[in-house]
Amino acid sequence: MKKIYFILILNCAFNSNIYAQGKWAWMNGDTLSFNTSVCGPAGVFDSTYYPTSYYELNSWIDKQGNLWYMSTDDSLWKYDISINQWAWIKSQGSNPNYGVKGVSSPFNTPGTRGLCALTWTDTSGCFWIFGGQNPQTLADLWKFDPQINEWTWMSGSDLPYDMGNFGVQGVPSVNNYPCARSEVHTSWVDSLTNTLWLFGGAHVGSIFCHDVWKYEIATNEWTWMKGDTTGTLPIYGQKKIPDPANTPGGLCSYSKWTDDNGDFWLFAGWKVTLLTQNFNNVWRYQKSTNCWTWMNGGSPVGFFSGNCYGDSLNIPYPNFENKSCWKDACGIFYTLEDGNILWAFNPITSEWSVPKDNGIFVIPLHYGTKGIPDAANNPQTYKGAESWTDRDGNFWYLMLHNSTMWKYTPDIYCTGCTYPPSSAFVSAQNVLCPGTCTNFQSLSEFSTTFLWSFPGAFPDTSTAVNPTNICYPNSGSFDVQLIVSNTAGTDTLALPGYIIVYPSTSQSIVQSGDTLFANTGVLSYQWFFNGSIINGATDYFYVAHSSGDYNVIATDTNGCEVEAVINDVLVHTQSADGSRQMAIYPNPVVEMLSVIGYSPALLTKGSAGLSGTAAKISIYNVIGEKFDLVVTRELTKSGLLTIDCRPLPKGIYFLELCVGEKIFREKFIKQ
Repeated sequence: MKKIYFILILNCAFNSNIYAQGKWAWMNGDTLSFNTSVCGPAGVFDSTYYPTSYYELNSWIDKQGNLWYMSTDDSLWKYDISINQWAWIKSQGSNPNYGVKGVSSPFNTPGTRGLCALTWTDTSGCFWIFGGQNPQTLADLWKFDPQINEWTWMSGSDLPYDMGNFGVQGVPSVNNYPCARSEVHTSWVDSLTNTLWLFGGAHVGSIFCHDVWKYEIATNEWTWMKGDTTGTLPIYGQKKIPDPANTPGGLCSYSKWTDDNGDFWLFAGWKVTLLTQNFNNVWRYQKSTNCWTWMNGGSPVGFFSGNCYGDSLNIPYPNFENKSCWKDACGIFYTLEDGNILWAFNPITSEWSVPKDNGIFVIPLHYGTKGIPDAANNPQTYKGAESWTDRDGNFWYLMLHNSTMWKYTPDIYCTGCTYPPSSAFVSAQNVLCPGTCTNFQSLSEFSTTFLWSFPGAFPDTSTAVNPTNICYPNSGSFDVQLIVSNTAGTDTLALPGYIIVYPSTSQSIVQSGDTLFANTGVLSYQWFFNGSIINGATDYFYVAHSSGDYNVIATDTNGCEVEAVINDVLVHTQSADGSRQMAIYPNPVVEMLSVIGYSPALLTKGSAGLSGTAAKISIYNVIGEKFDLVVTRELTKSGLLTIDCRPLPKGIYFLELCVGEKIFREKFIKQ
């Protein structure tokens, strides 16, 4: 039985569970209406942050599928769908600051733009905006580079209500630009040529535009392609037949799509003549012919014959400010109508169907559990809301009255569209040190199962979406393979030699007396005693002062670290008494070395002891080379000598003390 509904029908409930249904999930935000923003430092994401809610502001989708949103409190925000969190990016300022045309600056800003401006994301990932109100209607074109967070005034006028400069139709010029306009969102990007296109909007008063413009980013030139600002009524022609005379008429339009052939489409909209008039027409614009074609619509009422079924008689109710629109991987267009009816339009058959029908006009809001899809969940339809499609084919929807973010997962059994999987991935790091680990991130689209293969690693397989802690113990190059699948099939990506593991180096510690030696030939060293770092101990050797466990971490030229350990090191404590004949300190030494030399036997012979005895000091390096640094001093009763070691290069040395017929030797380190 077919169902017909009119504007007088305010509440119509029915059992939606009898149909296959997609599912909404409440992803972010709270349930308070018209809230104010909560933010932290610039660029910091947090689950408690969100922007101020407002109506018909402006947004962009970056190359990673994240939302950038211009809030009403003069701020630019970013929503990361991978973590479902907002971050405040920067303050926009209330009013425009144009700066120098064509020159970016951290001080430039278009200010806050209300009543729906035209926006684009170009193929390089830059954001563009034209027009809107601040508070008057404007005709300026801006570019934002998210890599540097700076705006550039690119084209157009800084004067309100500017009538534009149309030039000659079809002829590009740097002097051309469209007239000021707002209440319009029908903007498209030609991905083959990286050009920006727009149609329609309200100029001022009862002037409604039906002009088509093209902007060449490479040359900074506008081209007036078709139509004007005379407020023309629609000229339909014959349905599905292109004609140069056809036009949607002067129109404030919002729902828009680009089909798989690169042609532009729009749906519904409104204008004011004697009365406000809303439309439910579907139009196609073909760049190749510069012609409009009336494809569907024209009825004053809505009608549909049942969920999931395309029908030439199906038609949404005339609509306006309906920015909520999506496109799936099968090329089907979607729009969310008042009453939370999700409509699908097939551009091949020009038929509407209803894959998701939650009722008409009055329907309760149901949040459910945050992050959990459920057939009972339901956002409320709000005009001017933000919407986009992610890489996995989910529909995202930002309710503007409370900044609540929703995600809709289409029902492939209803839409008949199964997304073919595509395998792609990156790793946190693919050049590694032996024994270290890396993480992998899937960039696959429309995939439901994942099979990873990591030969030479531990573990060597995984079925996780994003495997973590994949460790490579040995040197070499290693393949990585990802196989993804869904109900439409399987896709495989194999990258030979994707992981590179540097050659391993060995390290050990050898003890000679109180000195510990590590293997030479690496970039840097750091010594530890009983697990604690020894500050300043960064040479390949270290003189141990205390007994215990020592280890050294050596870093090679690739930045790879190798550790060696020696346990239960025994050292003797240097002392100036007992049986020792000589002690030196500090060791290691930087500048001055003190030497205590005496003989207890000689000291017992008289109070003079060694006093007055000539002492000769010689210094040798580890290969026996003798240095000219020889100090001969008159030994005092205390036996204390001081030697200036600053002329010595860094290294290991032996000090030889000759007192009479006695010879004493000690090793020391010069740092």
